[in-house]
Amino acid sequence: MRRDGKDAEAVRVLEQALALQKDDFDIENELGPAYDSLGRYEQAAAVIERALQQRPREYALTVQLARCYVHMGRLDRAKEAFGRAKKIDPKEQAAYIEQGYARLHAGEFDAARQEFESFIALDTSNPLGYHHLGAYLGMRGDYREAEGYFLRAVQLFQAQPWRHPDGMLPDLEWLGKVRFCQGKYPEAEAAWRQGSAVAWAPPLWKAIFLATLGKFSAEHGRMAEAERYCRKALALCDSDRNCFSQPWGQLALRIGDCYAAQGRKPKALALARRIRDALRGAPVNSDNITNIAMLAELFQRLGEDGEAEALWGRIVAARGSLQNHHGLGRALAVLAGIRLKQGRLAEARGLYLQAIETHGLLEKAAEMANALNGLAEVYDQEGRSGEAQAARRRAAEFKVKPTSRDPQH
Repeated sequence: MRRDGKDAEAVRVLEQALALQKDDFDIENELGPAYDSLGRYEQAAAVIERALQQRPREYALTVQLARCYVHMGRLDRAKEAFGRAKKIDPKEQAAYIEQGYARLHAGEFDAARQEFESFIALDTSNPLGYHHLGAYLGMRGDYREAEGYFLRAVQLFQAQPWRHPDGMLPDLEWLGKVRFCQGKYPEAEAAWRQGSAVAWAPPLWKAIFLATLGKFSAEHGRMAEAERYCRKALALCDSDRNCFSQPWGQLALRIGDCYAAQGRKPKALALARRIRDALRGAPVNSDNITNIAMLAELFQRLGEDGEAEALWGRIVAARGSLQNHHGLGRALAVLAGIRLKQGRLAEARGLYLQAIETHGLLEKAAEMANALNGLAEVYDQEGRSGEAQAARRRAAEFKVKPTSRDPQH
């Protein structure tokens, strides 16, 4: 059931089974992660903790418990669980990766980098460590350094014939993105074309590269080529029921972006609505906030402001569990701008102040400047000219890197 995306049905069956066989480890081992996938984090943590009382050295379940605590915003408990997992198996990768991203989203940048570097130190021949350090740098906007790590990961895959070539697809995808963000467009396209050539299973990976190439082609005026890419990507997406669910929901979004870039609003809007329906019951957490934000942005590009506003509001409503995730700061600022246009100044002011606090913790200079300038507009309309000037002066203090286009995730 869970493989088919039927988590709610799976939970009901597992709860009935647990009522008949109390404290059964195998049932609790399935039920905890199922609760987590539905956003029922307190219940998930409680069930997993009971299971770990029976088998305290279960590595995967200990990491799952840490993930629950991250989703609940209880980072101290998460760190404790990650620490236990590392003691159980110091050479296993999951705890380093998961804790690295948790610290990144909490604004603990040096500690996050240390987690990924520790993973590399465990096995310098493992390309995964270089991938995750590259992703960390890409999310931080350090595109040039990130490019080097993704290239290293690709080289390791190519030098180790026992590794399946599909393993380097995430590296090629990211390699294209960080090159694109540096304005190295031919090199970015080359990386995505290489990914499309290598990808064969699962077919959705090939569709990711096709959709990305389609959007790229449309942005460069190659509309016939863009249409061919988009059509092939959509055919692969429609052939797989997972295309609109996590994590492949992002693929459908990219196909929507591909059609939007061609100016084909009906096609893009139909995809956006299908994705919205697929995400309707999903909890908002660090696993899917990017998809929800991308969907909101797609609706905005298509002129569907009401749909976009509802999605940004959904992210903001979950801020307790998102902590200082960079996507939360973006959502707060965008929703503040919407409230400003609606003349709801007090709400706009409060949202901008929260966005500024979040961006400050995450050291997002460009986003800080934009939020401060938005706050200045609110103050202008409230007749608070002194505070408006102060906000603009503060915004001017933030120096923005000259490279300019952030990856979508």
